Amino acid sequence: MLKIVCNNIPRLAIHFSDLPAEVQAEFGHVESKETADYLLYKGEYYCVGEFISSHAFNGNDKFLSLGIEGYTADSAFSGIIIKSIEFEPDYFIIGQWLEVTDRIVFKRG
Repeated sequence: MLKIVCNNIPRLAIHFSDLPAEVQAEFGHVESKETADYLLYKGEYYCVGEFISSHAFNGNDKFLSLGIEGYTADSAFSGIIIKSIEFEPDYFIIGQWLEVTDRIVFKRG
């Protein structure tokens, strides 16, 4: 079963020039990094362009059915999700997804 942990509060995207210098260096591999949007979530920075699109799976994706537009995985059982805000292109909702069994929740420490 999929569990979503999110407070549903829109977060303003951070532009590359506003990232700390050490964080900018971490995103040196990102194409068009100067125009990409970044998000800060639980002390980690994420590039919006590096999320896997839920639309890429022809509407059969478990996240798309929940209105989630993009996700990353930090393991086979958990990761980060994002959703854009309609009419507010600089805002995103970000949260965590977990695969849950009957009694065990797998999540990052």
